[in-house]
Amino acid sequence: MSRTAGELVDLLIGLSIGVHRFAMYPPGHPSLDGIVGDLTRHLAEVLSERGTLAVGVAYQQLVVGGIATDPRHPVISDLARRLHDHQLGAVSFEPGITEEVVASLLSVLGREPGPDDPPLGVLPADDMPAWPSARLHPVGYDHLRIKEGGSGGGPMDRGDQLWLGLAQVSIASDQPLTELPDASIVAESIRGHEREPAYDQAVVGYLLQLTEELKARPAEEFDGVRGRVSKLIRELDEPTLSRLVDLGGDVERRRRFVIDANRTLAAESVLKVMRSAASTSQQTISHSMTRLLTKLAAHTRSGNGRVREEADSAFRGQIEELMANWSLDDPNPGAYTVSLDAMARAAPMFESDDDSGGSLAGAERLVEMAIEIDAWGPIVRRALEELAEGDTTVRLVQLLEAAPPQNGVAERAWAHVATLDELNRLAENPGVDTDAVAALARRLGEPAVEALIEILCEADERTHRRRAFDVLKGLPVAWIADRATRRLDDPRWFVQRNMLLLLLQVGAPIEGLRLTPYATHEDPRVRREALALMISRPDRRDAGILMALAEDDERVVRLALNAIRGDVPEPVLRAVVDEVLLDPARSDELRTAAVKALAESISFEAADALIRIVADGRTILGRIRLAAPTPPVLEALRVLATVWRDDGEAQEVVEAALASRDPVVRAAVEGALREDVAAREAPDAGGRAG
Repeated sequence: MSRTAGELVDLLIGLSIGVHRFAMYPPGHPSLDGIVGDLTRHLAEVLSERGTLAVGVAYQQLVVGGIATDPRHPVISDLARRLHDHQLGAVSFEPGITEEVVASLLSVLGREPGPDDPPLGVLPADDMPAWPSARLHPVGYDHLRIKEGGSGGGPMDRGDQLWLGLAQVSIASDQPLTELPDASIVAESIRGHEREPAYDQAVVGYLLQLTEELKARPAEEFDGVRGRVSKLIRELDEPTLSRLVDLGGDVERRRRFVIDANRTLAAESVLKVMRSAASTSQQTISHSMTRLLTKLAAHTRSGNGRVREEADSAFRGQIEELMANWSLDDPNPGAYTVSLDAMARAAPMFESDDDSGGSLAGAERLVEMAIEIDAWGPIVRRALEELAEGDTTVRLVQLLEAAPPQNGVAERAWAHVATLDELNRLAENPGVDTDAVAALARRLGEPAVEALIEILCEADERTHRRRAFDVLKGLPVAWIADRATRRLDDPRWFVQRNMLLLLLQVGAPIEGLRLTPYATHEDPRVRREALALMISRPDRRDAGILMALAEDDERVVRLALNAIRGDVPEPVLRAVVDEVLLDPARSDELRTAAVKALAESISFEAADALIRIVADGRTILGRIRLAAPTPPVLEALRVLATVWRDDGEAQEVVEAALASRDPVVRAAVEGALREDVAAREAPDAGGRAG
């Protein structure tokens, strides 16, 4: 972390400590002496270099200077929690900060929201506390303003303000934007951004605010913003949109988000939001309903005036109906599903680009209708042959996979498609959907496994091997186990690595399989998968863990540490201590994981090891001197304060930490003690060892 970033984190720690003090003590209390002056000086130094400072709020973490803080940091996460409970999206500072302003700000933020004291973020604008050099911003409010003299000149509409805020957060520019960017630019920034929870939370906050604002205004207003938001939704890929919708809240909040979108955005964007919300909330939308809504959405865009109006009304009515039954396991039960299926199948056999009629529908549509009504004939056979011989095999496989059981047309069609030659062709085509290859492999049965394993071992292209592996993972383990085990005799390292990984992924039985030669292989990639396979099986776990802990590869060591549960055997405990915890060459992250692995051990050897990394000798007065507060030291203090609270030497270490001048050290132990008390006082809390 750079010096500037470190200074900003230190500033947040000071701010958190100040808020905590003002929450605990009344004005004038000696514990408040010095905290205001120190924080004011620190803020003034930062502002003298940066000009302004904005602290963004996400649950359990803050965003400052383009950096999201660690949500596990006990002091900063406590400040984030307080600001989040007050429904604040940001706190900003400007030059000229004074001790009076800082004291007032700390006092305001130190209040806990309650029935008679609402969160600051929901207060009317006139009642919101304000200072000349500090400002509180409610969630979703555009705290990033256009530069004075920028485009537009006059006051901005609320919708444009929110869009500008979304764009500024999404693009993550250090400089305020001076114009409203196109939705394509914003979508590209969101898709390409590294997956940071604070970033996603900020984007979601603005999307929710925009749909709320658009819903409250007449349809003819905000056309520009409405179009930009609709285009943004359309251009986001499905995984990104699903992740953002998931951050929007629980099932009820997602339902409200879909309803608000339905009343404000274009039909195609609404459909995309609904699919993401359904997937995230594990709700069911029938295939027929999806097809029907897709057709209606297309008509809202491409039909004539009357058709567009009626299709739009029908589309939004159906969405409202779905949302009314959002809590059902299947929102389209019984006769309603039958009706929807009939409507979805009622597509015209003839398609055209104008109102004058047109040509016979293509082979794909003809085969689809033949499957739906289970009708076979010469025309269907010719259409099927056309699909099977062309580049549309994937679509044909998808149609056949979705066909009802014992469908005669589907059975005849499978005979044209389900061949090993076709499987090899599809598996080595990078443009083919993996699900289609998997459907064909399932249809072929066990012979498909040999073909796919051959691709996995011999294909030159990595994408071909990756697809073969992904398909193999979804096939029955009984088809795979013996074939993959036999391939382990291949001397090539990558074949051995792939077969070991495949056995691990499918959960194949490995009784009688000697893994030691692979766990001690000269290539670390083979060793990694062999050790992972050993650790995954209870009868070989301890031996695998012991071998993995001695590895230099941190991924292997981390895998072993994560597999340790409860009180471990003495050899494993010693290996964790000697190979990882007390090894200064290991990273702080790995040593912290080692502390967590020992947290459930009741062995005094584990306690002694934790004390050794926490205590750095004694002072001339005989008091324990604490080591520097690195992550493993802080984690060890938390474990000693809870698991070993009744042990004399551990208690001495904990008392030294509580008396430490370092707020991070004190906060780590105090937080652990609070959580432990809460856990033991809970009605269903179980006792803890130690």
